[in-house]
Amino acid sequence: MTTRFREGNVTVTLDDGLDRLVRSVLTATQTETVRLLEASAGEQLVRAEADWYDPDTGVTRRTGRSGALEVVTTFSDKEVRVSLQSTDTSRAGGKPRAAVIRRPGPLSLIDQQVTQGEWWEHRNAGKPVGRKGTAGGTDWTIRVANPYASDGKNLLSELVRKPMQVRIRALTPALGRAIARKAGG
Repeated sequence: MTTRFREGNVTVTLDDGLDRLVRSVLTATQTETVRLLEASAGEQLVRAEADWYDPDTGVTRRTGRSGALEVVTTFSDKEVRVSLQSTDTSRAGGKPRAAVIRRPGPLSLIDQQVTQGEWWEHRNAGKPVGRKGTAGGTDWTIRVANPYASDGKNLLSELVRKPMQVRIRALTPALGRAIARKAGG
């Protein structure tokens, strides 16, 4: 498609050559850019999975979620997206979404099995107790402070999103050099 603009005795003709040039530069730079982004995401994936069940920063295995992550690269005619996603998904409106797993909050309590006498002492002192067991049973429980109590923050945000934003900022000069190298050659 050719477009002409005329002003006085000057005529400017635009054709699709500029569009072809931009598309060829994008195609040439796409593989190098995606390779750099996937490598960076892979490094962050290993670090995040290691921290997922860390007693100081993560969650306990009782959540039923695996903590497994994957690097997902999607291409469209408008963008290339490299992202880290949780493999644990739930359904929302028929679409899968990442499960929200939080670290235990600072006031988190857990059940601890105790003897019947300890259960009654705890209850009479006004402290939180769990279910009342049978006289000969072992399921007398009291509520005690969670040793893994933390800040209650979302693990995907803390272990994946925020560190990836920092990595992308640090990776920006290398991406710029890769794009310039591929576009110039």
